[in-house]
Parts: sequence; C-alpha cells; structure tokens
Amino acid sequence: METKRTRWDVEGEIKPILPNLKFGVQNGQFIIRTGLKVVGKLPTETLEGILNLQRDKDGNQIGKECAENLFHALNWMGQENEAIKGFMDQVECEHRTLQQNFGHLLIAAISHFAEMYEKNCYDARNEGICKLCAELKPITEKAYLPFI
Repeated sequence: METKRTRWDVEGEIKPILPNLKFGVQNGQFIIRTGLKVVGKLPTETLEGILNLQRDKDGNQIGKECAENLFHALNWMGQENEAIKGFMDQVECEHRTLQQNFGHLLIAAISHFAEMYEKNCYDARNEGICKLCAELKPITEKAYLPFI
C-alpha cells in the first residue's frame, strides 16, 4: 500500500515538499531553517500579532475573506483540468480533519445552491450547478461528518 504524501508532521517538518525545513522559537524569534542554515526569522510578537488578528475576526468575516480568495483563484483557474487536479492533490495532502471540514463546506455549498434553485435565484450561467445540487440535496441531508 502506498503512503499518501503529507504536508506537516508533528516534529515541525514539512515533508516531502521541503523535507529539511524545520521551525521553532529561539531567543524570542520564530526561526525557519534548513539544516544549520537559518532561512527566515520573525519576531514572536509579530507572529502572535498575526495570530491574534485572525482570532479577533468573527467567523463570518473570515468566511467572506476565504470565499474572496477562493473565487479569485477560480477566476484564474477557469475550468482548466490540470489546475483543478492540482487543487484536489493538495486537498489530499492536508490533515484528515481539514479534509472532513472541506467536505462539510462542500455539503453546505450543495445545500445553498439547491436553495437558490428552489427560489429561482439562478440564470443560464449557474443553472447547471443549482439544478444538480437540488438533485443531490436529499442525499447530502443524510450525511454525517463529525469533527474529530
């Protein structure tokens, strides 16, 4: 059986993308290094500030920013199969809980598009996805995706 690629492991290494990259806190700085060579430094206060800024945003705002970024990428990708494959390959490399959360997002999208179809909130540009989601909704309503 082939082992799937993983992006992070518990020791703080990134594998196999950059197998020698390690990170940690040293002398009040967040350090990124390869072997003995330091390749990046960031004061821990800056890192904590970035993390706290994210925590201070409400879930709705974070969701909107995420959607904007995703749609910006989709606008660039179009229906290019190679880009979509690359996206899904990366999803496969993410933590299993994040994959489950991504599935939860997809089911929420199906439900939302189905509601748009039921309310006639579509035109020729999105009718296909709205109609398909309306057909899928009864199946997805039975889905159980626990957060583990």
